[in-house]
Amino acid sequence: MGVNSSMQPRDPPHNPTAMTSSSPSASTPFPTSTSELLFPSRSSLSTTLTALSRSSTSCSNRLASIASDASFVTDIANTFSLPLIANERCGSWYIPPSLKAGSAYFKSTDGHTGNWAFSCRRLNLHLLGVIGERNGLLFGEGEVHVPEHVVGESERAQMEARVEGWVEDARALNLNLLHLRETLSKPLRPFWITPTSISAELVLSSSPSDYHNIICLTASRFVDRPEASDGKYVQGAADDSESWAQGLTPNLFWRHEKELLGTREDELPELIRRLREEASKNVPDSGEANERPVMIRPTHSIFISSTSTKSPYTFDATITCSSTPPSPSAQATTNGPVETPTSLLLTCGTGKLGSRALRTQLARVPPFIAALRARVPHPSILFTCSNGRDLSAGVALAVLCLYFDQEGGFGARISAAQVADILLILGNWYDLGEGSDGKVAIDKNFVRRRLAWLTGANPDVNPSGATMQAVNGFLMPR
Repeated sequence: MGVNSSMQPRDPPHNPTAMTSSSPSASTPFPTSTSELLFPSRSSLSTTLTALSRSSTSCSNRLASIASDASFVTDIANTFSLPLIANERCGSWYIPPSLKAGSAYFKSTDGHTGNWAFSCRRLNLHLLGVIGERNGLLFGEGEVHVPEHVVGESERAQMEARVEGWVEDARALNLNLLHLRETLSKPLRPFWITPTSISAELVLSSSPSDYHNIICLTASRFVDRPEASDGKYVQGAADDSESWAQGLTPNLFWRHEKELLGTREDELPELIRRLREEASKNVPDSGEANERPVMIRPTHSIFISSTSTKSPYTFDATITCSSTPPSPSAQATTNGPVETPTSLLLTCGTGKLGSRALRTQLARVPPFIAALRARVPHPSILFTCSNGRDLSAGVALAVLCLYFDQEGGFGARISAAQVADILLILGNWYDLGEGSDGKVAIDKNFVRRRLAWLTGANPDVNPSGATMQAVNGFLMPR
């Protein structure tokens, strides 16, 4: 509501004799009737509220809120002496890299009422090894066990009714979980901690050794009325960092925490730009400083990494997705990378355009592998792309579907004479040594099982929908 004190009353007074030009009331700066009150338009009110919201959720306020929440996370980690796992995409903002034991990916919809699900793409199986080794974990961002003060009996019953279906979904992936089962000697038991509450069972439990404790930690405190707070704390400050971080990443934030927190809002964009530029000249900000190619089990010969990863290993071949076409020269030049008998370069752009190009580029893979296997029957192959998560994963997935049996070995010797048949995908059948007749059909369920190998080996791997369409289109043309 706004009051315009500079305008005279526009309506005549109710008593003309009581208000004359010489009366003091004629020049009063205060409104004397409702007609004198000036209300802002709907658009101006919306603009004002938007400006206030942007001010309270500024980059500097978000970074300060993240630092405050991270202090709480560190205190809890020290109290329970359990490894810290970041639930991405925003969990890494709240965990200093020196304390971070890994990442997991649980979709935000998993905990919403009526929308519980089990993701076959994001299995997070690597957590079982961490739990078994450290007797539990602290998971930052949570028989079915739920917090009774939050989840009622009706919701609990609905969750339990879905468990059997989730088990069947997991079994359909044909995963070899024997080595993971051997690491777990006790049931898993989740507990919940927020800045304002803690599971009483966790505090009062007299037999903590009966379970592997999984502590689900909410880093950010709940703000019921943001307008009534101090105006600087931002609940869930790290969410949707693409919209506010200006290219700043968790690693860069923690590397320069003090400098960033001590910089004014109007100076932050330039500082962030400079930090990003400096980082790009040194080690790429890809996550871990000691990043290594990841072996895709159960194979012992398929590896995946980002193009920038410096591998201490030697591979029989490398297949790289690059936006730069291969150089025609036999030597590396500034014009582009080199393609050799042991190095295949698939020319793909970035984003959806790169995924679309992948479908046609995949046709070059079978001839390359056929020639490679003529020299090395069981070659080790490294798949790379700019981030090591999308395009390279798509190519590796296609190779896993075409060439590998359930035990992770090369199940078929595909010769050059068979390449044409492979490219035509006659009947979508491949001799992979599976099933009673030694063959298996490639369908979406089969592709999903091979994708589980990739995501199980590296939780960061997540081929985009466009990349999956390219792979499925190549393997299963209509």
